[in-house]
Amino acid sequence: MFKCAIKILALILLINGSAISATIHVPSVQPTIQQGIDAALEGDTVLVAPGTYAGADNRDLTFSGKNIMLKSESGPEATIIDAEGSEANPHRCFVFINGETNAAQIIGFTIQGGRTVGSGPGLVGNGAGAACISSSPTFTDCIFRLNTSSRHGAAVYCEQGASPDFNDCLFKDNTALENGGAYAAEGALSQIINCTFAGNSAEYSGAIHLGTGSNVMINECLIYDNTVIFNAAAIGLFGSHPTIRNCTIDGNSSDNGAQIWLENGSYPGISNTIIVFGISSRAISCPYGTPTLSCCDVYGNENGDYLGCISGLHGINGNIGEDPLFCDPISGNYFLSAPSPCTAENSSCGLMGAYGLGCADEGVPFAYNIRYGPEADGSVVFTDTPEIYWSYFDTAATIQTMYEIEIGTDDDWSTAEMWDTGPVTSSDSSVLYAGAALEDRQTYYLRIHVNNGSEWGIWTEWSFYTLFNPANFALSQDLFIFEDIAFSAEPIIDTLIILNVGNDPLNWTASWDESWLAVQPSSGTAPDTVEIIASSQYLDNGDYTDQVVLESPDAFNSPALVNIIFHVRSPCQGLCGDANNDGVSGAVSDAVWIINHAFIGGNIPQPVLACGDANSDCSVNVSDAVWMIGYVFIGGPAPGDCCPGGWDGQGGDCCPF
Repeated sequence: MFKCAIKILALILLINGSAISATIHVPSVQPTIQQGIDAALEGDTVLVAPGTYAGADNRDLTFSGKNIMLKSESGPEATIIDAEGSEANPHRCFVFINGETNAAQIIGFTIQGGRTVGSGPGLVGNGAGAACISSSPTFTDCIFRLNTSSRHGAAVYCEQGASPDFNDCLFKDNTALENGGAYAAEGALSQIINCTFAGNSAEYSGAIHLGTGSNVMINECLIYDNTVIFNAAAIGLFGSHPTIRNCTIDGNSSDNGAQIWLENGSYPGISNTIIVFGISSRAISCPYGTPTLSCCDVYGNENGDYLGCISGLHGINGNIGEDPLFCDPISGNYFLSAPSPCTAENSSCGLMGAYGLGCADEGVPFAYNIRYGPEADGSVVFTDTPEIYWSYFDTAATIQTMYEIEIGTDDDWSTAEMWDTGPVTSSDSSVLYAGAALEDRQTYYLRIHVNNGSEWGIWTEWSFYTLFNPANFALSQDLFIFEDIAFSAEPIIDTLIILNVGNDPLNWTASWDESWLAVQPSSGTAPDTVEIIASSQYLDNGDYTDQVVLESPDAFNSPALVNIIFHVRSPCQGLCGDANNDGVSGAVSDAVWIINHAFIGGNIPQPVLACGDANSDCSVNVSDAVWMIGYVFIGGPAPGDCCPGGWDGQGGDCCPF
């Protein structure tokens, strides 16, 4: 009991952050980014000063499994990681292959110049900006640009359950020679929130490519001006079931493809999304798959709007087909004008697209994209002193010189009950709240306007909801990788600890799909310890995946997801006597292989040591080579069963001759 309590206490400290975590400065203390990372311990912050970081130890960066924060002092425009990769000298910016979780954070960098070459398994040719295998870091406020991949995912590539999250990131002018100009994934469960994809290109899937099992969440994203040769101009789905919500998808180009392409049994849920003005493209094509479409505006796509798999959906479930009336898309302003049918005021479904009202007269500035800092999730704020962020826009390309913010308990603005900054002379686009004390579980209304040095712009209005210390899932891990032999009667069992890092009670239930997987118990109240059980009793060799979904009506971050990968191999491998694994057992070359292994330290028999045990005496030595020579040249007995039922050597049993 005491040991269990100590473990749980240690885990809580790990999740909440240690009081003695350090900040390591680059380059003043550690000269390069990799040296800063290497010096950091779990929970530390590596803080990087403005500048362009290139060359050795500033590229091919790895966290080595540590969940640390890598953060710039001054944001992505001022802090650049440049891999300087080329076809002759390829390099990535980041490589994550050591099981990093979403607690490994990269905040505020431009990530550019990655270049991969070649074609092969795993990471070969993939992920020039960042490559992830079974690792799931979090990228916030980053710019991925000018990365080039010889295969998939020029900016980011993910496989084997890797599920990095992206918040407030820009993917621009990246090129993949195969799939996914910006992002490509196999088996990912990423969340892509409030990101922009622009000017990316590929042979297939211009911006985003989601392969088998990539059930990604794409929310509040702008995807425009991406180009592809075949199929998906914007988003290509190949055996995946993502959720696409409140996105704006405009002007992506494909040669007789579509802005969204469904294949290999893909069934996305698409809601409150604008899909318009595709170039040489339909809105959606479905060679094999069916979307669920609701509250979407599909309009002006050159090769057709409501065709094929979405024919008949116009006017159903809130779907419309009208010009969304963007403010100024040529200048990148995808906010909506007052008459737009997609505004929350004019639509029965609420807002369609990534941005709401926001047009201004020519030369009149305004603030948009209001955010509340790291202690918030969208418009839900977890602290009584939120950091308020905004973006500045002016069609005349001026610079902000002043701002004013008001916060009240209602939106009539006769008075700002909570805070009125008054006019503040500053070009800053963030400020820490310093008004009256905010109360828990209350809705507050905010408005801001900005000045360009000659006039004030229109007020932009927003709201937020306070939720201090709600119930929140925290898991000891979100990925389990099991290995077992086929048809084994004994299951594999591992332990998952479910914690609540909030104040409210957290009652949870677990669900999963596959019969080979079980969770015991399947419900409870956090903190709790459960067993994750995988059984290969009825499975043939192969790789299997599933997902445990932990849900709670009490937890703000419900559902919490746990990915399961199950590698099941045959009870035996290779062929007895085939020491070099060329498919021919008992040949002279096998005898030579064993002699080299026994006398000069050559490679062990392949694929497992037992395959060299030709005389079945449960060891591998020169007598096995003599046995094979006798079999080949004087008609001696053939290799046998390699110590049937008794082999305990490296790698497991070998299949009989």
